[in-house]
Amino acid sequence: AKPIVPCHCVIVRGSAVVNEASLTGESVPQMKDALPPSGEDRPLDIVDRDRIHTLFSGTTLIQVTPDAYDALPDNTGNSSNETNGIPRPPDGGVVCCVLR
Repeated sequence: AKPIVPCHCVIVRGSAVVNEASLTGESVPQMKDALPPSGEDRPLDIVDRDRIHTLFSGTTLIQVTPDAYDALPDNTGNSSNETNGIPRPPDGGVVCCVLR
């Protein structure tokens, strides 16, 4: 069984492919990417502008891809533990911030 997203959340590191058929009826999987750091102070728009960065409760995860920077060694020769202050997931998945 594929994992079901338990809550609305925004991806802050990594990417995912999800099936949103339970919400939209659309059978084509949707690609979701991390919200890029912009330094801009604005509300999150999960319905329009930031939908591509948002995982919705009840949707099904098909695939997760870790951040590409996780494979790059830092100056100590180890894989980077943080990118833009966001910790690397311990299981090679994605890092999300829960919205509701």
